[in-house]
Amino acid sequence: EGISSAYAVGRMAEKTNVELVVYVEDAMARQMVLSSLDSERRRRTLIIEVGSHSAVISQAAAKFVDRSHDQCEAAFFLDGDQRAALATHKGRFLGLVDQRKKEDASKWFDDRVGFLPSDQMPERFVVSILREKHVPRFCEVFGLENDLEAAEMLDKALVRGDHSEIFWLSEDLILPREQVWQQMCAVLAQEDSALLDNVRSHIDRLLFG
Repeated sequence: EGISSAYAVGRMAEKTNVELVVYVEDAMARQMVLSSLDSERRRRTLIIEVGSHSAVISQAAAKFVDRSHDQCEAAFFLDGDQRAALATHKGRFLGLVDQRKKEDASKWFDDRVGFLPSDQMPERFVVSILREKHVPRFCEVFGLENDLEAAEMLDKALVRGDHSEIFWLSEDLILPREQVWQQMCAVLAQEDSALLDNVRSHIDRLLFG
C-alpha cells in the first residue's frame, strides 16, 4: 500500500544531497511540514506523500527492514487526528517486521514516527487557529472586505468541515484549493510558529542528531 512508488522516490533521494526523507499522508500534510521549515532544512529534506496513515506505517516498516542499505535518514508524520491510535499504528508496524528484532524496531519507531500538531485533522486545526486568533491576518492575505466577512467565511468552513474545510474556503475565495491551503499554512507559520515546534524538533533530531 503506497510502498512501491514512494519507496523508489526515497531511494532516488539518496543519489542527491537530500539527508532526510519525510513521509506524510497527503499534500495537506506535506504543505504543513514545508511551512514549518526554513530554507536550509527544505534543501536538506525531501517530503513524500504516500496517501494514507496506513501507507505511512507500511513505509516505516519497509524502511526499517531495509535500513542497513539507507544512505539518508527517514522520518514519518501521521495527521494529528491519528494521535489517539498510536498504539494501534505501532502494533501494526511491529507486526510487519521481523519479530526477532521487535525490541530494536520499537525504539526505531519511537524515534522516527511523529504527529502533526493537535489531535485534529490538519485542515480543521489550521482553520480553527486562524478563526480563533488570526482573523485580521486571514482577511489581509486574501483581500477580504473586513474581519467580519473573514470570520463568517471561516465559521462556515468549520461548520461544513470534516476534511472539506479548505474546499469550501476555496469556493468562497474563488481561489485554487492548493493556493488557499499554502497561504493559510504560511499565516500559521508566521503568526503562531510555536505551534509547529514539534514538527521542527522531530525533523531536527534526525537531521542534526
